[in-house]
Amino acid sequence: LGGILFGLGLGCSLVALVISIILIVLGAKNIRRNQYGDMSFIVMIVKIALIPWFIGNFIICAMICAGMLNPFLFLFIPLFITYSVCITYLFIISTSLVNIGYLFAQKRAKTIKFNKNIIVAIVFHFIDCLDFIGAIVLYKELEHQHKEEIKDVQ
Repeated sequence: LGGILFGLGLGCSLVALVISIILIVLGAKNIRRNQYGDMSFIVMIVKIALIPWFIGNFIICAMICAGMLNPFLFLFIPLFITYSVCITYLFIISTSLVNIGYLFAQKRAKTIKFNKNIIVAIVFHFIDCLDFIGAIVLYKELEHQHKEEIKDVQ
């Protein structure tokens, strides 16, 4: 059972890693072209789609830690938990880089106004279990600002 869980976790993690790398490459290309509207939506969808991976990752890690409840393996539980948290946080950060990179590129170009919703979305991007909410809030806020810009031009 442990080998099956390890193989399943490794396979799902590789798929999540490939998705994260593709997202970073697409995001960097679209930020240079200043075509972000679609990427914000894609980041939101990817973050929501990775929720089952986070749940599965937590279950697999909890089961492995439960298997280490042998007195001779107690030393490895903190090491494994640290490793698991670092891997999970790596996926959170890698999928958030696209949104954060775009926001700071637009702030430097002075084409976007930071308000409380955008700041909350930025903070949520760095907190586990809230990163997908931050992506949704950011998508809605950028969509709202874009509509206001079009309205002001007309």
